[in-house]
Amino acid sequence: MRVGCYGWQWSQWERSFYPEDLPEDWQLDFYANYFRTVLVPHSQWLSADEEELEGWLDSVQLDEDDFEDEEAYDAQPPFLFYLSIEHPLNAQEMERLQQVCAVLGDYCGGTIDSEKLVSKGAGLYQQSLGQDVMWLGIYPVSITDPKAQGQWAKEFSAQVLQQVSQTRVPEMPVFVGNEGGHFDRPQTVEQAQSLKLLLEMLA
Repeated sequence: MRVGCYGWQWSQWERSFYPEDLPEDWQLDFYANYFRTVLVPHSQWLSADEEELEGWLDSVQLDEDDFEDEEAYDAQPPFLFYLSIEHPLNAQEMERLQQVCAVLGDYCGGTIDSEKLVSKGAGLYQQSLGQDVMWLGIYPVSITDPKAQGQWAKEFSAQVLQQVSQTRVPEMPVFVGNEGGHFDRPQTVEQAQSLKLLLEMLA
């Protein structure tokens, strides 16, 4: 399963996650070393031109030289961009969505109806993705008590593992969001890293 965040360009991450001297153009390259998916904000994919989209693809490409052998390289999942839909699309936006998906090609995981998810809060939700059915996980970062956080992580992970065997999409995305499912606030990237490690251990 894949753990990711909503966007990758957050000023709050520049010291806690990104090295202080890292150019903004390299942030996606750095992000892709830790996570293999991202939920692209509605306004970001809508305004990105073809050159910028090609830059995204270049940033997430794996370098075979970084792996011990070809088998280890082939075992790595490709990066997936999920596109956040935050309000009903008009005809022009729908056309732009199709253009973006065409440029991203196999690196486009699909669209996520974030508008509905915001009102549901943290948990697992079923969504359609083309002809398939997928489960989308929302993991909150607002729990501050370590014991409560640990208990929630345990319960959430159990739900994830239970649904993995039932979904027809093997690489279920799990995105980190704030309490109430609010994706429009910069979330704690360290929490996403911790969840990724936990799910990898449990799986």
